[in-house]
Amino acid sequence: MYFSSTISALSIPPWTDEIQSMVSKEWTKIKKNIEKRGIDRLEDILDVLFPEANDKGLKQIFKAIKDQLKMEIYPEDIRYEEWKAFQDKKKVTKHFHIEEEPVDGSIQKYISRLVLVHRLREIRALRGFTRIDYPDPNDDTNVSYSYLSSDKEIDWLPAVEILGEGLFIQLNESELKLWETDLKIKKRYDHLLKKYQEWRGEKGWDNDHRFSERFILLHSLSHTLIRELSLSCGYSSNSIREKIYCGQDMCGILLYTGSPDSDGSLGGIIQQGRKNSSISS
Repeated sequence: MYFSSTISALSIPPWTDEIQSMVSKEWTKIKKNIEKRGIDRLEDILDVLFPEANDKGLKQIFKAIKDQLKMEIYPEDIRYEEWKAFQDKKKVTKHFHIEEEPVDGSIQKYISRLVLVHRLREIRALRGFTRIDYPDPNDDTNVSYSYLSSDKEIDWLPAVEILGEGLFIQLNESELKLWETDLKIKKRYDHLLKKYQEWRGEKGWDNDHRFSERFILLHSLSHTLIRELSLSCGYSSNSIREKIYCGQDMCGILLYTGSPDSDGSLGGIIQQGRKNSSISS
């Protein structure tokens, strides 16, 4: 039995602007030059790689290269970059259109922000396969894959473009921190953590250090809302995906749906985020 290993990311500003797009197109050449010369000496030959750019443009390109290199070295930072993109009240680009919706007074104590995601673009790439056992869903960096090609020089992966819509829900950080200090919550969390880490040990996986009280809350809320959206919008629950933004400075979820064709989705999830709907009140 084979299990696929995929990676995905949203097309968000500033990573989709003109400078970043130019860098992405030349990334293979850039990486080879970094390996040969080092990042510090790369700036000396940028005018050869980008002959049409002026001095100001070359400085912007060099900064974009360092940013992309950092994302490649620390891929976990991608989730935080997505989180930051949702902090704008309104943003409209080719692949990213968000608009903050007023939160109903009845839920303002618990939900600080509700953002309508009118348009989003997700890229899902297939890295390879594992056999017999599925990889650790939270950390598959040490998994032995059956790669799609034996060619080590290959610089691309098969991917699909998903166009769709969604809702971004941000919880009230102060209320969340207060909830996390509740002794009953801590006791229940300690019990769940023990069972969870024991299960991971049986699978041969390391402890999951990202598991926390707020992660359990966000994950539970996410699946509750997915069921509600499924009933309200007519989408199957399997077609509604989640992204959990959990960390020291993050406490939110993105629920979204989409399809590979140009039509994307039908707008039903957006309507559920508007005032007086089942989600926003």
